[in-house]
Order: sequence, then C-alpha cells, then structure tokens
Amino acid sequence: MNYLISSFFLCYTSEYGDFFSMRIGLISDIHSNYIALKTALDFLEGKIDVLLCSGDFVGYGPSPKKCIEALIDFPLPHYYCIGNHDLKVRYQYSCNINKPLERDFKILSKFRFSEVAEEMIKRNASELKDIHFDFLCSLSFKQIFQLKGYNIYLTHGTPSVRRAENVGKYLFAPPRLTNEVINNRISKDKYAKKSDLIIVGHSHQRFLIDRSRLFHWSLINDILDKKQTKFPLTFSTKRKKVILNPGSVGQARDGTGNASFTIINIEKQKIVFHDLDYPRTKFYQLVKKKCDPEIHGDNFWENRFGNFSKNREL
Repeated sequence: MNYLISSFFLCYTSEYGDFFSMRIGLISDIHSNYIALKTALDFLEGKIDVLLCSGDFVGYGPSPKKCIEALIDFPLPHYYCIGNHDLKVRYQYSCNINKPLERDFKILSKFRFSEVAEEMIKRNASELKDIHFDFLCSLSFKQIFQLKGYNIYLTHGTPSVRRAENVGKYLFAPPRLTNEVINNRISKDKYAKKSDLIIVGHSHQRFLIDRSRLFHWSLINDILDKKQTKFPLTFSTKRKKVILNPGSVGQARDGTGNASFTIINIEKQKIVFHDLDYPRTKFYQLVKKKCDPEIHGDNFWENRFGNFSKNREL
C-alpha cells in the first residue's frame, strides 16, 4: 500500500511561542463504501486526536448503514458536515415516511443528480432506519470552530453564506478556478475570510491552496496537464491561510481509485496526504449484489477524473 503521497509543513506557534500537540484526521466523500472507510479508519487508529469529515457519508455505494454507524460510534472528538448526497438521501427517507423535509427540497431543487446517483439515493434511503436518518438530520451545512489556535472552516462544497453553495458548489484549485475567483468566493463569508484552514470535499480530488502566497498544488491538474509540480516542504509560521481537499475515501477521482484522506499534525508542523489501497474485489462483489450492474459497474469506481461539464451532475 502506498501510504504517503506527499507532504508539506504548516507551522503554528501560540502567543507564548509553544507548539501544541494535535493530530487531525480529514476525510470526505465516503459514499457508502464501508470497505474503503474501514481501511482508512483502521489506519487512522492511534494516529489522530480528532476526526473531521466534509460530507457525503452516503450515496453511490452499497453500505450506507455501516458507514453511518461507524462514524456515529467513532470514539474520538469529531466534526462532521453534510454533503449533497446526504441531503438528498435524508430528503428521500423523509418522503418514504410521508414527512417530506420541505427545507431540503428547496435546496435540492437547484441541483441535478446523475442516473447512478438517483438510483443509489433511493436504494440507500430504503435501507436506513430512524437512527441513521437522525444522524443525517444532525449534520450542519458548515462547521466553524477552533482547534489549538487554528480557526477552521469545514464544509462540503464552497465556503458561503448560502446553504446550496455549501453542499453543491464545487471549489477547484487553479487553473480550473483562478485565485481571484477563489478569493472572491471566500471574501463573501466573513468566517471563511478569517479562517486559517478551510476544508472542502465534493470533487473527490485532492488539492491544496496556500492563500498567503497564491501557491496551489493539485494532482488532478498535474495529470491533465501532463506535468509535475514541485511540492514545497516548508511554510513559515506566518503562512497559515490554507484551503485543502483531502480527496475521497470511497470514490477517488484523481487517478488512483484508492481511499484518500489527510492527517494534519500540528506538533510536528506537517500535513500529509495519504492514499491507501483497499480490498476492491470484496467491494465489487458487494456492489454487484446491491447495486444496478447496468449503470453501476466496476469502472464507475475507477473513475479517474469525473464529469465536470457546465451542466454538472452531482
């Protein structure tokens, strides 16, 4: 297994000049792939003090209940927020029990989901029980908090005062979006503007943006542009303005298909992107059993780049 993809250092000192001990695990876009999630959580055991998830616990995959239960029972402090598939699954569940959540419908009316997504949203919702629904209902559109001196902003799509943008608007690294566009979006949310660390998901693609000196790194852009970007190792204590996407645990779209996630170690002053293989054969057998093979074959989970046309399907 290829654990270490790349790393860089992010320094922080308190007003007294001391380093704080804190190891933060970042996951996103699990999409009911419990086998990949378990691989990631097993690796994280004993290596982190707090877990953050930027949404899409369910949708696409065959094991929504196990994924939710694993994160309900997660034994360490955690911060979770809702993704667009989570929102659609909880709305579908609410319709199944004849108590449709109108507030969710208003947001979802702005989105269009693919055929695969719609099919698996219905199947996921049909499997859930009240405890899983309650978990999805407990999720915030964004989480704003502080960990050991870091102001952190956690959301699924884009930092915004609008909930629809929190769950459904993609945030890409340059050159897909310019620094000007990114900074303009962030400036509209006062909490995002003040944040040291902004964590997003949704695209299933790892990236990092250093806002303090307009540096960016994205594996997907390097692959598409057929070039390699030299990845820096160190950042000064004054450069804390970072946006990152840890990639997708359940359905990576940046060329590997592995379970992708990130660890921030404040004491050692580094962020490390991790990329783990997981038992795909076992997972594909489960997909064939519980999903529609005509629209949901193995190649769906090996999706390298995803579909990000103008009329994006979520």
